[in-house]
Amino acid sequence: MPIRPLLFAALAVTSATAGAAELTGDCKPVWAAMEKTMRADHTASTVRDGTTIQGVTAGGVNYVQIRGTWRKSPMSVQQVIEQQHENLKDAKEYRCQRIGDSTVDGAPVTLYKTQTVNDSTTGESTIAISRSDGVAVQVDATIKGDANMHFITHYAYGNVKPPM
Repeated sequence: MPIRPLLFAALAVTSATAGAAELTGDCKPVWAAMEKTMRADHTASTVRDGTTIQGVTAGGVNYVQIRGTWRKSPMSVQQVIEQQHENLKDAKEYRCQRIGDSTVDGAPVTLYKTQTVNDSTTGESTIAISRSDGVAVQVDATIKGDANMHFITHYAYGNVKPPM
């Protein structure tokens, strides 16, 4: 599975439905951090089943490395975020809970545990949000249902350039 679907699987695990309810409580900072992450220039390294997938977002364009070759995504960051909002309308329930503070790679973070339930899947994640920048630093997510998967994504910011 390419990095963008994995990222948005993580985003789905972290957010509420657009049609069912407003974002409240602990879900507001999680959703804000994930959108801020998507809009910021960053690199993403996702490990799933022993395979590492690299991604870059620079200047509003998503790039994914597939079998050693970088490819530009046909969807802009904004289009992907809008699509994710649409996808979330089917969520049956959601929960977000601040579970404490920690560090990731020496940087202070706030940790949130999230759960989203849809008809055929349940997603749970722990999201580490930078206390200084308000962006995601790490997402550890498990999705159970038709296709079970577990993945961990690390994000890095600063001096990010398109790979092509």
